Amino acid sequence: MVLQYDESVRNLLYRRSCQYTQDGERSGGHVEEADLVERVKSFTKRYPNSRTAYACRAEGGCTPDAIAEAIRSTCRQARRDLFEDSLSEWSSESRAWFIQQMEEAKKQNVETYIGTEGTEGTSFISMTLLGISSMFVRQEEKLKTKLMELGLMVDSVDGGDKAIMWKAPYRPEIARADDISVTVSFLRNEAAMELWEGRKEYTIDGRAFKATEVSIAHDRSFKLRAKRGPWGKGGSLAELSQLLALGGMSTAEIAQIYRFQLVSQSLAAAEVQPLAGMLVQGPGQRGRKGPSPKTYVAVGASTGTLQQKELEWVLSSPSTASCEQTLASFRESEAMEGVHLTLISDDAKLRETFAVELTADTFVPRGKIAKQRRALRERDHAGSSSFRVQIKSRSSMSTGRFSRKEMEALCGGGNTSITRVKRAMLELARRIGVTPVSVEVEEDRDTLSWDGSLIALSLATKAEARRLMDDMPFYLEGILEVKLEAVGFKLNPQHEEERSPSSEEQAQESQGQQQGAGWLELSDIDRITMEAASPSGPVDQQVLLDLSTMLLETSEEELLAGKPISLELDKSVGKLHDTFCSPGNVEFMTLGAWAATPTLGTKRNMLKEKLRAYLGEQRWTRVQGNKAARRGSAFSPRAAATDALEQEAESDDIESRSVSLLFLAISKFAEHHGLSCTGKVDKQDRLRLMMREEVDMEAEEGEGVEEEAGAGLSRA
Repeated sequence: MVLQYDESVRNLLYRRSCQYTQDGERSGGHVEEADLVERVKSFTKRYPNSRTAYACRAEGGCTPDAIAEAIRSTCRQARRDLFEDSLSEWSSESRAWFIQQMEEAKKQNVETYIGTEGTEGTSFISMTLLGISSMFVRQEEKLKTKLMELGLMVDSVDGGDKAIMWKAPYRPEIARADDISVTVSFLRNEAAMELWEGRKEYTIDGRAFKATEVSIAHDRSFKLRAKRGPWGKGGSLAELSQLLALGGMSTAEIAQIYRFQLVSQSLAAAEVQPLAGMLVQGPGQRGRKGPSPKTYVAVGASTGTLQQKELEWVLSSPSTASCEQTLASFRESEAMEGVHLTLISDDAKLRETFAVELTADTFVPRGKIAKQRRALRERDHAGSSSFRVQIKSRSSMSTGRFSRKEMEALCGGGNTSITRVKRAMLELARRIGVTPVSVEVEEDRDTLSWDGSLIALSLATKAEARRLMDDMPFYLEGILEVKLEAVGFKLNPQHEEERSPSSEEQAQESQGQQQGAGWLELSDIDRITMEAASPSGPVDQQVLLDLSTMLLETSEEELLAGKPISLELDKSVGKLHDTFCSPGNVEFMTLGAWAATPTLGTKRNMLKEKLRAYLGEQRWTRVQGNKAARRGSAFSPRAAATDALEQEAESDDIESRSVSLLFLAISKFAEHHGLSCTGKVDKQDRLRLMMREEVDMEAEEGEGVEEEAGAGLSRA
């Protein structure tokens, strides 16, 4: 089935909006018109370099009143009863297929579990909520009360442990957000099902919230980013989101607006949501070693305007097949007029000014994350009347920490809240035939979820402890491998002989970092890639792929051995040191110019040598093509087309392309293999990058993502 695509995206969005902006309809947003105009004026003063400010200052540009009216018109797209409008350009066959797919997805992708310990046979449902105010962070009891008033009953084991899990740590001193994502488990009653299926609108203190899946399914989702312009400036999508927030829209409603516009462009978007968090530069002044390191924190939909960094959005389709089809439709549209999000207005210039062209990127499987080398402190177990058994993961025997994948496998899904872990352990103990006195799980104080460290079960008798240690590995066979240890008491000799292998391999990462005077440290490669323009055509995409292949060929040995990968990219980026804290002023060399620069020192630069050979091969191919065109009579059609072929060869000249493509390839290479990328630069433009396996658990969870990922704990 092929989804039909309309010829003009911006005009299409405007026509769709005209059908429901007649007088008498409910006003979009929750802000009075005069207040919204004042908010727009305040926004332009606070962000003088934003597109909104430029539009107001330009000759014959937009007025704050016109922008405010466009925001109000766009906010009306958040209405649930207008979803059918977004499908009006679809064929009847495609429309029926999409609606059926969404209904089936809501039934198949639901995450449920059965209660234990006093609630046997009771069914619970887990979901992620968009639009919950950040004011409820560390005020979970108030959030539980608000939800109960709506008929949404939050699960709890002993009255103190609530199944509420913030998707990422919220640190307002680093990045503020009006609302952030949270995963909650509810009693599966009528109210919970209405929320999950979207049949009823729920609000808390006037702010609408909606339910999405606990984890983003990477096989039927892809990431949406704003396409950067030639100047490499980011933040345009974040700015659009913030303008909608000025109109009173919550993250849930902004997601609904974006979904409306994407579906109007014939994309099968079952869900649209922002990733729950991202790496953000921490506060503090830059020292000799560069800026403060980035931290993974919870963010809102509009975060990023100040830092000109985009929060990634995720489009999820009902099924894997529909996702592939949707991505193909996206690529087809991208090659023509593009896929856009914008403000709705009858002013074509205003629509053009705020239109954000999108680019799509699939989720890539992360490489194997390095084992955790931090030793966890043993906790004192309370009382001597019970027998305590610790459960560790065999995949990381030095610490016993469970990986994200193992955490989700143990919990049966992306909900890894304390309540969910305890219920999983109680259910497993019931199947084995023992009754734990207590279940101890370490909590991540920022997200109120399990932090992945070891689990401890206390049992009343030694016989029950022995049965648990004998039987639990068999019950978990095929799911994950665990190691059980007795704490404070001895079992049979065979149990005493089982000891965790010592972790003798220590990272040699902290070797002497002999930095010369004037070196500045890069905490990641984003400082460079944020100024790189997006690949603009098939030739750029092919060069990007070829550069990724070169990186793999030159670093395959280190990659397989788990060793750090060092890259010398001297002189490739000019003025990086001098403009370290002033983005937008670096100068990229061309690939040909950088490949021709001499290598400093005696060590061979294999990447530069491979690039040099690659460019020579491309140059030979173009010359051969031109010679073939000149063969034959001087009056032949081939001879007449020689000039055109030479011009085409010049336009496809690989050597003249920016070396920023190489840095984009390095960024994707690091992401694909689960590597962190740091570096340093000096006043002579000597640039050194180092890629190594990530060991930061927080950054691992931050990967959207993945990862998620969207996400148990969100992965950025």
